[in-house]
Amino acid sequence: MRIIGFPSVSLLALAFTTLFAACGGGGGGGSSGGGGVIVGPPPPPSTPFQGIHAGLVALAAGNGEMRADWDPPEAGYEACLFHAATSTGLSTGSQVFPLTGTSAIVTGVPNGAMRYASLAIRPTGTATWALVGSILRVHPGAPIYVDAAAASSGNGSAATPYQSLQAALAAAAATTNAN
Repeated sequence: MRIIGFPSVSLLALAFTTLFAACGGGGGGGSSGGGGVIVGPPPPPSTPFQGIHAGLVALAAGNGEMRADWDPPEAGYEACLFHAATSTGLSTGSQVFPLTGTSAIVTGVPNGAMRYASLAIRPTGTATWALVGSILRVHPGAPIYVDAAAASSGNGSAATPYQSLQAALAAAAATTNAN
């Protein structure tokens, strides 16, 4: 239920706030009671680039490659795509710079191994990158082929595809867990 004139305040929140203020906020010790101070939630932690909307929004695996899509930073900032074998190694991982547009295909990524990526930004012309937004991961691998008309003994290659999607998915899950 919303109160007219207060679209973001619920009736329950208003009742608790009123009760809290009327009771003096509790505590305070001694015979004088509390001071009745209402305290809101703490502010979010400060980051070097707080308020800048930029970051990795999608990451897709391919055969020895990955495609990254991002929201670019605003004017006055430049972006770099970092990727590594571990999420903790991103800041010292491989870099794709300069970035243009909103997506890139990164080649030379090893099949069968997890890969982590994130976007980093910095003010134009400075040296220090700061990771922003989400850290995403992919598991690149060779494609698995499926053809309903194939022989039942297919192995998922282009020459001998699996006959059913279920067989292909079972084999992928059992062997590499690749995307």
